[in-house]
Amino acid sequence: MEVRNKAKASQTHNDTPHLLSRGGYKLLEQKMFEEKIKARSTSIEEMNIVDSFRPPSPPPRHEMWKGARINPSGTWSSKSTEQTVEQIVRNMFSMCYFKFNVLKFDKFFSYFLGFSW
Repeated sequence: MEVRNKAKASQTHNDTPHLLSRGGYKLLEQKMFEEKIKARSTSIEEMNIVDSFRPPSPPPRHEMWKGARINPSGTWSSKSTEQTVEQIVRNMFSMCYFKFNVLKFDKFFSYFLGFSW
C-alpha cells in the first residue's frame, strides 16, 4: 500500500501525461510507421513512379512524444503539453534554419577560398 501511495504522489507531479493504451509507445510507433507507408504509397501512385520499395525511417522521438499526448479530438492533454509542443516546434525550426545557414557558409568557403570544413 505504501508503494502505491508513493506512486500516486509521484504521478500528481506529472504535468504532461501521455494518453496511450496498454500498447504503449511500441503500438504508437507501429501506427505511425503504417501511416508513413500508406502516405508514401499513395504519393507514389499519384506520381506514377515505379520505385523499389524502401521502408520509411522510424518516427523521430519528438514526434512520438507529441503523438502520445494528443487526444482523439486533436487537442493536447494539458496546457503544459501545448506549451512544450510549441517549444519543440520552435527548436526544430531554428535547428533546420541553422543547418541551412551552416551549409551555405560551408559552400562560401569552399567556393571562394578553395577549402571546406
